[in-house]
Amino acid sequence: MATYSPSLHSKRTCIYTLQGPIIVGASPLGLAVSACLTDKSVPFVILERSDCTASLWQNRTYDRLKHHLPKQNYQLPKHPFADDNTENITKNDYIEYLKSYVKKFEIKPCFNECVRHATYDVPSSMWHVFTVSTTGPNRVEKEYRSPMLVVATKGGTDQGVVRGLQDFSGEIVYAKHYTSGENYKNKNVIVVGCGTSGMDIALDLVKQHAKVLFVPSTVILKTTYNLSIKLLKWLPLLLLHLFVSIVMLFAFGRRIDPWLGPLQVMKRHRENPILDVAVLEKIRTDDLKVVYGLKKFHNSSVELKNGDILNLDSVILGAECFSSVPYWVQDQEFSNGWRDKRGLYSARLINGAKGDNSTFEDATKIAGAIGNVWMRKQSKEKQKRKKKMMC
Repeated sequence: MATYSPSLHSKRTCIYTLQGPIIVGASPLGLAVSACLTDKSVPFVILERSDCTASLWQNRTYDRLKHHLPKQNYQLPKHPFADDNTENITKNDYIEYLKSYVKKFEIKPCFNECVRHATYDVPSSMWHVFTVSTTGPNRVEKEYRSPMLVVATKGGTDQGVVRGLQDFSGEIVYAKHYTSGENYKNKNVIVVGCGTSGMDIALDLVKQHAKVLFVPSTVILKTTYNLSIKLLKWLPLLLLHLFVSIVMLFAFGRRIDPWLGPLQVMKRHRENPILDVAVLEKIRTDDLKVVYGLKKFHNSSVELKNGDILNLDSVILGAECFSSVPYWVQDQEFSNGWRDKRGLYSARLINGAKGDNSTFEDATKIAGAIGNVWMRKQSKEKQKRKKKMMC
């Protein structure tokens, strides 16, 4: 972690000026970037709004949740999983893995600091990140300044997914509060999100005889996904997308529109829309209906972009549905680039549908780029010191 000394800006705000990057979010990505930077001897500070690392996993998921892909896909740099016969890792096992990761690399986030906004100052070429404490009777405000900013919080949310949600009069449940589908029997329920939590909840609701609508951005079979990642090394994305679309057409028929481009979604939005085999079977039997293009929620229904209006009793929002990043990163229009010339880095923006162990690759790429910038800066400062000594 960076070493820095605060200077009193006012009675309320302290300013911290850093030479290394500011990492926002002690998520698995934030931890991975921190470990890689530590290995490169690059100082940094990591800000986390909650009181623990990986708060999404520890505080916003239910106990029986597990990853749907083999655990190697969630392995972080320089710390492999234990070599056992377990293929899919559970929530508790993953949390313990992350705790051991933090301990191994001695990562010490600044907990309970909520980022209010971040803006780039052109004259000084510095990012200004403003935070406020989330605990204690007196809210302490701080300002961090750095030439580099790493966004390691959840990003990529389409805010249109929840347009009009405030007008919906039925029950709205977040994944972190979901416990069982027993209370949803014969009810019309829509599950928004194709992440691990969204698929798990949809399956549980079907078992409890709820009438479930499933809203992923787009989908791809797990077996097709694995094959596609391998073929991506030799085939262009457009040709590979055509192959996947044909496979999905035969697999689902008219129940799912295969032309939305699962690989293009992975490329542009950093989402892995992968269907579990159990989910596939429920779609084939029409127990689980997939819908696309939510336009707006109404009092007791939801309107789709094709004009259809579906009656609803409840809305369940997956853990992956929301992001505050567009609100606190000011003067920045997120695009398909993974960094910009002002020193902003975000895994959500990395352009490429790599798929396998994306956090591993994203963290390595971000840390590598920052490490190169740091080395060039240190080299320039060393040359300046030499010139001064010669004079």
